[in-house]
Amino acid sequence: MKTKHAVLVIAATVLGLTLQSGCGGSRKKEPPSVGIQDSTQQSGTVKQGAASVREQKSVPKIEVANPVFDFGVVGPNKPISCEFTFKNVGTETLVISKILSTCRCTVPELKKKNYAPGESGTVKVTYRSSPTPKSVQKHLRILSNDKTNPRFELTIKGRVELKVAVEPKNHRLSLFLNRENGGAVPITLTSKDKKPFAVRSFTSTGNAITVDLDPKAEKLVHVLKLKVDVDKLKTRLKGTINIGLSHPETKRITLSYSTLPLYTVSPPRIILQNARPGKVVKRNVWVKSNYQGKVEIESITSAKGFMKGVECEESRGDRVKLDVEITPPPQEGKSRRYLTDKLTIKLKDGQELFVSCSGWYARTSLR
Repeated sequence: MKTKHAVLVIAATVLGLTLQSGCGGSRKKEPPSVGIQDSTQQSGTVKQGAASVREQKSVPKIEVANPVFDFGVVGPNKPISCEFTFKNVGTETLVISKILSTCRCTVPELKKKNYAPGESGTVKVTYRSSPTPKSVQKHLRILSNDKTNPRFELTIKGRVELKVAVEPKNHRLSLFLNRENGGAVPITLTSKDKKPFAVRSFTSTGNAITVDLDPKAEKLVHVLKLKVDVDKLKTRLKGTINIGLSHPETKRITLSYSTLPLYTVSPPRIILQNARPGKVVKRNVWVKSNYQGKVEIESITSAKGFMKGVECEESRGDRVKLDVEITPPPQEGKSRRYLTDKLTIKLKDGQELFVSCSGWYARTSLR
């Protein structure tokens, strides 16, 4: 009897498991929740991408039809005017913050700075040509909120030519203190277009160079014989000469001159890096005569007292070697890092030469 009861229990258990398995197999599997989240994220990414594309399209953009203006060939000191027309080809307002000019160029302030999409504006430029003949290329920049080109470049170019030829051709004179009349050569002016002209005026820096002229005499060729005051030239070693003319296309000619000094100091400047108070820095300085004369030092003094110069045994007639010692003084305040001094070398012939010193302290010395 017990055996029959056990068999019935086992059979009932197997049947129950079979029925449960069949019901589970007939159910449809639901998609996992993770899949729903991925779909939502992808949809959000697409929307963000579309918004990003719209933002990229909504930008200001500057365009200039002719960003280069070639004024061709002009005479010296001539005013030249030109205009650059720009347009906002973007889809947002273009804002012009500033026009960056360059030397000899004048740009008036823009009255209007905001330009709607499709709107145009004008930049007016006035350029005055250089006083000497040369090729010219000047650059201006339009500063705006165009992120692709925030500094749009404009160019003005051409060539400055004189209707009067000048000799020396490089418009430069080299003068010497030990030569008669400074070794100056005559300046020759020749009309290139066969139009006679007069030399109306002649000036030089410090009036060191003069000339005799007849401001009423009109000729095709003028030869100017220079008179050099060597004493004045000693204090005006470099300068310019301006010659006023009556020629309709060339009203003025400018030349430069330079003079070989009696002496040269090398180096004329000493730079210190990471100086420390009280730590001596040594440098060598040479004083040379450019005219084979003898260098004789009378005294060496320091403006602030932390430079000292001593003549070396290596010195010889036309040149002297100095040992220069620099002792940086105590630091004046934590924020002041820089130091300066000047050494004055006085020669027996009265000439004074200078060696400057500048530098900055090491940061550790400020602690």
